[in-house]
Amino acid sequence: MGSFSIIIDNNTYNDYQYSFIFKENNLKPKGLYFKLKGEKYYELKDLISQINGTLQAKKTITVDIEWCWDYQGDDINDTLEGILALNYSFEISLSSAKL
Repeated sequence: MGSFSIIIDNNTYNDYQYSFIFKENNLKPKGLYFKLKGEKYYELKDLISQINGTLQAKKTITVDIEWCWDYQGDDINDTLEGILALNYSFEISLSSAKL
């Protein structure tokens, strides 16, 4: 288990609508999921859809995301999936439009 944060800083005098775009670089292991505000997301696209929104002028938003791993019930497969997890990566970019 671990976590990461995304910080969006709007230092302008305008409000912005923002959305994230993601690209998975390789296959996500089955046991890996993300948690946002206590809710589980097994697909990155589902998580990303929950963090899109509006950022007011002169405000900062911090989105704290946990990554978690549930034991799959089979030591061999769980270990193999864990090895895949070592190389799992994705890219997230931000797109915004002034309101």
